[in-house]
Amino acid sequence: MPIRFKCSCGSPLRAADENVGKRLKCPTCGEIVVVPDQRTATKRTVKEPEVVDDEEEELPRRRKRPAPQKSAAPLIIVAVAAGVLLLAGGGTAAWFLWLKPSDDSKDTGGSARSNGDKPDTKIDNPTHRAKSKNNLMQIGLGIHNYQTALGTMPPPAIYGRNGQPLLSWRVALLPWLEQEELYQQFKLDEPWDSAHNKKLLAKMPQIYAPVTGESKEAHSTYYQVFTGPQTPFVGNAKRNITRAFTDGTSNTFMVVEAGEAVPWTKPEDLPYDAKKPVPKLGGLFSEGFHVCMGDASVRYIKKDIDEKLLRALITSTGAESIDWNKVPMK
Repeated sequence: MPIRFKCSCGSPLRAADENVGKRLKCPTCGEIVVVPDQRTATKRTVKEPEVVDDEEEELPRRRKRPAPQKSAAPLIIVAVAAGVLLLAGGGTAAWFLWLKPSDDSKDTGGSARSNGDKPDTKIDNPTHRAKSKNNLMQIGLGIHNYQTALGTMPPPAIYGRNGQPLLSWRVALLPWLEQEELYQQFKLDEPWDSAHNKKLLAKMPQIYAPVTGESKEAHSTYYQVFTGPQTPFVGNAKRNITRAFTDGTSNTFMVVEAGEAVPWTKPEDLPYDAKKPVPKLGGLFSEGFHVCMGDASVRYIKKDIDEKLLRALITSTGAESIDWNKVPMK
């Protein structure tokens, strides 16, 4: 008479008398069980376990995941939709479009590409906004870490011996964005578009890439700084954050989403002049733009901000008072 017992997974098992004390494998979960020296009178359908040989006993126990149950709800919805379309169309055939997940949800890794995917719209997608906010926060922290290590903020460009800007501050910041290996590949005494350095454009880090995939030029970025006498970034001057942000780090822009993208290694940003129109901002989103403040905090400001208030946030030494209740944010 067979011995009936249960596995720890709940599956009823059965083994012959001669297997008492032997180790067997549960056919449901694969767990190794010992046949007990007892018998029950339970009459229910049970599964025959496999006898495990010596080599199999050495293997670690593994539980198999039960196959996921497929819900019939999607089929019902499709069927109802088909009926509605057929009725509405007078019996004509209904066509169905299968939607695939957005590419934005995939982590492509490696170097970023700004011209491979066309964005659907410039709607303020929450996922895109969250990603851009995080990018700017990491860039802001990178600038602070740069100063901690070297004593000054990165200048707006890497300059040559003759004072000519060669490469962007975005290149100088690479070691503080976990991109030391890429930084070492640049020839810092050559311009961004030299035969050697131009090849590195295609290796743009993901942190600089447009979160929507949109830019007119390949390997370009919207993350830029304001430059000029009244801004934190003034020529080749060595400045620390305390002296550069006399209006307060929480009241002054440090890095912004510009209106137009530029090649990420090119020393090109947003020149500010109080007598000229404010450079365009917000090329990534329709309603506003993200800014990384001097303290590395990130805000999302609407495009309908008052121009006088906007200029006060751009300048770092104007001694303006900022009323944040009047700053339109979202």
